[in-house]
Amino acid sequence: MNYLANGQEVEVVSKVDDGYVVRPILEYGDGEATYLGDPFIVPIVLDEPATEKLHAQVAALDATIADKNRELRELRQQVTEAEKESKARMARLASHKALTRLEDFIAGKITHYAVFGEYDTPRIMTLEATKTDDEGTYRRDTFRLLSLFGRSNGDLEWQLNRYSDGSGSNHTVIPTTSEDDAKESVRDFLRTEGAKLGQPSHYPRRCFVDAAKQYGVELPAAYVERVQKAEQEGAQRQLAEAEQSLERARQRAVSCGLIKTEEPTQ
Repeated sequence: MNYLANGQEVEVVSKVDDGYVVRPILEYGDGEATYLGDPFIVPIVLDEPATEKLHAQVAALDATIADKNRELRELRQQVTEAEKESKARMARLASHKALTRLEDFIAGKITHYAVFGEYDTPRIMTLEATKTDDEGTYRRDTFRLLSLFGRSNGDLEWQLNRYSDGSGSNHTVIPTTSEDDAKESVRDFLRTEGAKLGQPSHYPRRCFVDAAKQYGVELPAAYVERVQKAEQEGAQRQLAEAEQSLERARQRAVSCGLIKTEEPTQ
């Protein structure tokens, strides 16, 4: 068996002045049966398949793996640069503060809300902004519904609805009398979030770490480390999955004949 420059398998029939008379080796069905095609003349035949194309593809695969390793190193560097220092814990807002906010609302002193969500970055919105829904799509002359909810432990919690009639979802909020007051409420929330570390069913979140940076709050080092560890493990899983997918794709390409493996030197 010999090969042409393009990797095609052929059988040499004879040597002629212009080169070689060859017949291509063809296969059908599942590739288990072969037959010889019509003869033709070629200037040269090879004892081994050409490998230049293979080398180029292997180099491309190596470059892809190197890029992914570099991305992982950069991600690890970003994670290690996150804040690690902690600050003293603060008690959450006492229930009577909610009633104070009620008096402020009645008196028309509320100007801003500190808005919180389990998976969302804490943010600040103005009272005027509550005349629209979350996406700012619908604007009305009435404010979105603000309600005071009581918990079984006696705590009170303000919640702001998506719509003015209360038909949508709610966000936990703290009404405030100034933007600075709203920022301090966000800081209090983040400090309380940091103090929850280790409690059952509590999971530190990147959005809270980012918000802590934005508002100048130092979360406990263990909290930040938990977030870093989770992100590192997630990045490692993604890299491993990507490399496995790449290898499976390469094996499929080999099996389909798109690329050919080098035969060992005799």
